[in-house]
Amino acid sequence: MRCKLNCARTGELVELFEIRLARRRREVQGAIDSEIARLGLMKRELETVDAEVLLAAIDCFASPREAARWLTNPEARFTNGTPIEIATTAGGKERVMGLLLGLIDGTAPTT
Repeated sequence: MRCKLNCARTGELVELFEIRLARRRREVQGAIDSEIARLGLMKRELETVDAEVLLAAIDCFASPREAARWLTNPEARFTNGTPIEIATTAGGKERVMGLLLGLIDGTAPTT
């Protein structure tokens, strides 16, 4: 009997988590859209980047504005290509994600 109760509770928690996650994704996407419009960036260019990269950039830079700026400016660690350009190439998403995650946890090289 205890397993059925715990399993039912776990299912409820999973459902609540999924609802909150969907809400957060909508909020983040709304923030990204407003910042893109405000900065005058080409939305089409940012839409070519995987959502995971966008979310990691926002986590790393703590704001959609700074994330959009970083994604669209040349980065020396990518031989002066923009992270958006690199992320859309074969193996590029992994390079950009690796750098972002390294910046988040403090293990990325500074140059």
